Formats: sequence, C-alpha cells, structure tokens
Amino acid sequence: MSLRAFIALPLPAHLRQEIAALQQTLAPVLPRVRWVNPEQMHLTLRFFPALPEECLDQVRETMLSVGNFHAPFQVDIGGFGAFPNLARPRVFWLGLRPEAPLLGLQRHLDEGLHAIGLGGEERPFKPHLTLGRAKDAIRLDPARMTAYQNWAGGTWRVTEMRCYQSRLTPAGALHTSLFHAPLGAGGAP
Repeated sequence: MSLRAFIALPLPAHLRQEIAALQQTLAPVLPRVRWVNPEQMHLTLRFFPALPEECLDQVRETMLSVGNFHAPFQVDIGGFGAFPNLARPRVFWLGLRPEAPLLGLQRHLDEGLHAIGLGGEERPFKPHLTLGRAKDAIRLDPARMTAYQNWAGGTWRVTEMRCYQSRLTPAGALHTSLFHAPLGAGGAP
C-alpha cells in the first residue's frame, strides 16, 4: 500500500496569521483565486504521490540524519509573485530569504532519499510559500500588484522537518503529521 505524502517545514502560527491577513487583503483584488488555508501552509521540501508504506522507516531515518547536519536557521518571508509570472498567474506565492539554507537542506534531503531508492525531484526546487491558485486563466496588469511585491511577513526560525500524509477530500486536502525530525540534533544553535 502507498501513501500520498510530503516532507515539509511547518509554518509557525504567528506567521500563518500574517499571511491570512494578506490573503484577506488580496481577495477583493484577485477574486478568481482559490486561497490556501493558512492552517495548512508549509514549505514543501519533497512530495511523494505514492510513497510505499514500507519505506516510512527509511524516510524517517533519512530525515533524522539530514536534520542532524543542519542547524536551525532563520528566513524572512516576503515578496509577492506568481508562477509563471504576474501577467498570466497560475500560482501566487510569497518568497523566502535567504534561500541558501533552504536550498542546502532540500538538496541534502533529496540526496538522502535518492540513496534509499526514492529518486530525485524532476523540477528544480524554488523556495516559496503558495498563497493561492487561479481557478481559471487570469490576465493581470503586473503594475496592479506592485503594492504587494515588497510585502514583508516576518522572520521564521526553522527548527524541524515534518513528514505528512495528505488525503484528498471533496473539501480539500487533509494533512496529518506522521513524524518529525529536529534540525541540529534537537535544536543545537
């Protein structure tokens, strides 16, 4: 049997509140967007559309090993953009800076998962938090969004990774934490 699962960095509650306020501000400006529930917001490091259950122990061990080599770090949340771009947005996102610790952690995790036979990501990792997705094709004047492009949401101290199971329901995805791995051997500076 397999699980739909992902490894992510959970977002603290105070930042989810800041992001929820931004979404409320953007909703009248972008009415045809399905906003991500801030309670489920996270930074995905690796997604598994079908993770074999027998691999869960190896995934946990890989996460613990990788976590031991990365001390907790801070990132700033800010900057607003869209994939593929603001003129024809499909996904709206918030940026994370600096990217280097996030890129290093994700690369190390991906290498560890590849070593246990779980392959690698096909797309390059771009650290971001997904705010929402366009319900259909949207054309925007990017100039309308300049007021939001320098939005700053605060600082995030990243201290752990979590593996979540994701169940799709008619009301949206439900995420259940399966296990976690602290950074820096349990929080070393």
